[in-house]
Amino acid sequence: MGLGESPLASLAEPDHLALLSSPLNKLPWIKSGATTRKLIHPGMSLEDAVRATKRALNIHHLPAAYCRQRHTSHVRIVGSRDFSHQESVVIGDCDGLIATDAGVALAVFTADCVPILLVEEERRIIGAVHAGWRGTLGEIAVEAISGIRSCGGAPENVRVWIGPAIGCCCYEVSEELALTFAQKFRGLCNRDGHFLRGRYLDLAELNRQQLIAAGVPEDQISVAGVCTKHAMHRYYSYRGEGAKTGRIVSLIAVVAQ
Repeated sequence: MGLGESPLASLAEPDHLALLSSPLNKLPWIKSGATTRKLIHPGMSLEDAVRATKRALNIHHLPAAYCRQRHTSHVRIVGSRDFSHQESVVIGDCDGLIATDAGVALAVFTADCVPILLVEEERRIIGAVHAGWRGTLGEIAVEAISGIRSCGGAPENVRVWIGPAIGCCCYEVSEELALTFAQKFRGLCNRDGHFLRGRYLDLAELNRQQLIAAGVPEDQISVAGVCTKHAMHRYYSYRGEGAKTGRIVSLIAVVAQ
């Protein structure tokens, strides 16, 4: 199912709201969501953007970790030991984080790339992933599942939200890159079609298919169904606005009960 075809598309927030709530919030111990232009402004520091997101989710007291994103497929496991009483901490050159401790928030920043939030229900392990085309080609979503496994979790217990990202409708790539994806992932397709339509790449769909192949049940993966380039009145888009654009913060936390 492509970005524009998700049944969750109707859940996109009204214009007056600053945060798109994630369906993972159906779990009473999860706080998660993705920001809109109403909350985060171009020029805000990453720390201030995370602080504003935590405030909107009413978890301002929790420490947060975020990646020094470099379009890699690297995933790091973090815990309360990494914070040393800091409000926020930047974790290495990686594009995905896994946490096993309650009372810790994880965040990633995007502006067309795919934000992926994960939670393993039984062990309450959470993850946050930034998947651009390089990370998707490197199967960072699968690496996140491997990280959850290494912490004692099981893919069949994982729930996933794929947040606002550029849709197949707008994400045209070079013929060479399209061929690279077609050759590497030719075995991945679903009943609704493929992740590649000519030179238009559906990054969200490809990450969804990778997660299914890694053992996450299909009905436990939700897609926001929002194309960031089409919805620039609400979200930031690098393709639509260039380097001057802001960033969407996608954040997840386990709150103590």
